[in-house]
Amino acid sequence: MELWVSCAAAAATTLALLQRRRRAAAAREYVVCVTGGSGFLGSWCVKYALDQGWRVRATTRSVGKASFLKTLPGAAERLTLVAGCDLQVPGSFDAAIDGCDAVLHTASPFFFVGGSRTNLVEPAVQGTQNVLDACTRFGVTKVALTSSTAAIYVAYGTKANDHVYTSADWSDVSLMEQYENWYCLSKTLAEREAWTLANAPGCPWKLATMNPCWILGPMLPGQPHLNTSSNGLVEYMDGSKAQIACGGKGERRLVASRRVRPLSCCARLLRRNPARLLHPTRALMRPPSCSSPRARSAVVVDVRDVAMAHVLAVGHSAEWSGWGQRFLLVGNGGTAPSWGAMVAVMRRSLSAEQGAALPTELAPPPAADAPPSAAGAQPPHATLMDIAPSTATLGVEYHSVEAMVRPFIYRYIIRESCSQFDSLPLTSLRDPVSRCARTSRRVLQIASRPRRSTRTRRSSDRVADSSPK
Repeated sequence: MELWVSCAAAAATTLALLQRRRRAAAAREYVVCVTGGSGFLGSWCVKYALDQGWRVRATTRSVGKASFLKTLPGAAERLTLVAGCDLQVPGSFDAAIDGCDAVLHTASPFFFVGGSRTNLVEPAVQGTQNVLDACTRFGVTKVALTSSTAAIYVAYGTKANDHVYTSADWSDVSLMEQYENWYCLSKTLAEREAWTLANAPGCPWKLATMNPCWILGPMLPGQPHLNTSSNGLVEYMDGSKAQIACGGKGERRLVASRRVRPLSCCARLLRRNPARLLHPTRALMRPPSCSSPRARSAVVVDVRDVAMAHVLAVGHSAEWSGWGQRFLLVGNGGTAPSWGAMVAVMRRSLSAEQGAALPTELAPPPAADAPPSAAGAQPPHATLMDIAPSTATLGVEYHSVEAMVRPFIYRYIIRESCSQFDSLPLTSLRDPVSRCARTSRRVLQIASRPRRSTRTRRSSDRVADSSPK
């Protein structure tokens, strides 16, 4: 009897020790929440967080819209999709944030046409309040929030053209309201609200904000719709843009589109004009007008760099010197290329026929009595930004413009996923089609596919889009 009691006590002690070890192991597991996880930026944040070995909760309004995230490495074991999260509904993020160590708040409305205070400013500010309120109630320790250079350099010509924008600059709220610039106002007020909450007494979490400029780069395989920012590149290829933007009103025309393009649109574009097929070997054909000093600078950054900045931030300890800072994220080494240079990269990536369809003429400069350009220096001056903290403190290594644009074109016009684009050096992207037999076969399939009626074609596109990639 005594032996049995002794054995039982030893077994209980061993079981208790194992349970403590399991709890300790679970406590070491890092859990992060990514709001807007199905979005262009949010999906890359999810990927990089999974790559770190973290457990990830991605919020979305629809699980179906985010189902492509389940194909990411590590997603089956460590990714949870949380649906029904609405920026304007208090408490809707509670289930996703409860138990998390860090939150990457990327969700915010992003469009230009039809924008108003009601559908842009209010959701952005209320969403920030609701997410950060949940962070406070559930003891989150770190928050990386997606803001924008729209919260930094919107001055409508009131600052000198040689002014160097830093994290100390804020966009002018009164001017944005005067010009009804609702998107930039939404980013500015949402970030100001975040800093107000972060500086409140007793706030348990540290805050760092990421302020990227215009985000370009490849989408993850399986995303069903083209994002708003990349739509600007497609419009040069499908004929929507007959001239290269050079600033002022031309710049605003470039970004003023709320239309969301299903990826099937790209396939239909190629079927309507098989000559618009990509070619693996394309000589540089840079039109003389692209080097014009009037060409408007395109302040752009790769989506992968912005996502990595978020992940790098929340990967630091609570003692990191970057907490409490704003980080300007501008690609291409901080040098903004002209839109003509962007078109030149596209031209190098396309066949001769496709390249000939791209515009070569610059849009006329704004009239003398035109309103000033909203953001940064006035044309033709380049906007100057200090991105040193993002490289020195965060450790971001920026992709070049070439590495932003070429993978986007190959992946989404051909509509074939070549995962090596994310890891190959730039020199290896010179002839990516020949490196991927699947992509070459896809090009031939598109070229040989017969034309069908509009109704039949659209139905088949929907079926193709819903099939596993």
